[in-house]
Amino acid sequence: TEAVNFVSGRNNLLSLFFMLSSFLIFLRGKDQQKWRWYLLSALLFFLGLLSKETTLMLIVPIVLYSFYPSSGGEQKGGKGNALFLAPYFMVSIAYLLMRAEALSGVLGTAPFVKGLLERVASNFYVIPEYILLLISPWNMTVFHSVPNSGLLAIPWLFVAWAAILTTLWLLIRSRNRAVVFGLLWFGINYLPIANIIPIPSNPMAERYIYIPAVGLWLIAGEYAGKAYPGIKAERWRVIAACAIVFAFGYLTVSRNLEWKDDLSLFRSAI
Repeated sequence: TEAVNFVSGRNNLLSLFFMLSSFLIFLRGKDQQKWRWYLLSALLFFLGLLSKETTLMLIVPIVLYSFYPSSGGEQKGGKGNALFLAPYFMVSIAYLLMRAEALSGVLGTAPFVKGLLERVASNFYVIPEYILLLISPWNMTVFHSVPNSGLLAIPWLFVAWAAILTTLWLLIRSRNRAVVFGLLWFGINYLPIANIIPIPSNPMAERYIYIPAVGLWLIAGEYAGKAYPGIKAERWRVIAACAIVFAFGYLTVSRNLEWKDDLSLFRSAI
């Protein structure tokens, strides 16, 4: 809800919309090998960059998929695919020049090297916290505190990481294209919020995980789709789906009310 209720955080909504739109049209262009789709995709990519700079991460899956065989197993275009990447790099360069001009003299972040190891180590705590929030979005807050030290003294983190690594190994082992893409999407889009480059406002915030989480929902959707034909109890599927929608809907409404004004928001945080 933070990506919606926090007005200046809605750049996450815009960025994700243009990222997904650009990638879908890129796939259309890859299938048909026609310039108009690539140009339209590059335009949407540029609008995403104007919405939020982290849209730049979309370049990674676009480049990889340019040389990756299509779902039918054929590789279309060969070396010619590199030429179709030109519009994306052109708009990226244009955006970076615009950004440098607009933010000249504005640093906005602390020195990169100072505290780098501590910031990277904080992900040992932050990643399980984000995943827990996605699975069970209780106790949402605008102030997430990240321990500065003593992470090895938190026992549940080791259990959480054992579960994460085991799940990751099973997912990679499946070699499912949709699952691999979901993992790629999550990993690539998590990098900007991994606090490798210092985040001035807060090292952890719920709106940060909005775009990376899409990769995990793609994985969940893939397995839900595979499980659907094999389950005979149609009634129980409907009941389970309604229960999930109702529970998350209730949490959403409750959280929206907490965003009513500053007083209610900060009271909920306290």
